[in-house]
This record gives sequence, C-alpha cells and structure tokens, in this order.
Amino acid sequence: MGYVDEGRADNVKEAINLSISEMRYEQEVMQRNRMYSAVQNVNANARRAAVFSGIAAAASIFGALSSSD
Repeated sequence: MGYVDEGRADNVKEAINLSISEMRYEQEVMQRNRMYSAVQNVNANARRAAVFSGIAAAASIFGALSSSD
C-alpha cells in the first residue's frame, strides 16, 4: 500500500512546477501591463497639462496685448 510510482511522482512534480512557472509568468505579464498603463496615463496627463499651460500662456499673452491698446 505504501508503494509510490517514481515516474508518476516525477510527472506530478513537473506538472506542479510548470503550473507554478505559468502562474508566475502570468503575474509578471499582468504587472508589466499595469506599469505600462500607469506610464501611458502619466504621459496622457503630461500632454494635457502641456496643452492647458500653452492655452493659459496664449491667453495671458493675448490679454496683455489687448490691454495695452
């Protein structure tokens, strides 16, 4: 009753190790995707800030030119 098939035990260990490796890979991919999304959000926010600051600068220049008349 205590007999263990060594070959089968090795196959089970290999399958478990493969599953663990696959799970780790999936976690790494998800983490990379989250980091990529965060960078994209930062880039988009920086672009918006640049546009708004450009509009504000143009408005202040236009306002200064208009008031000097």
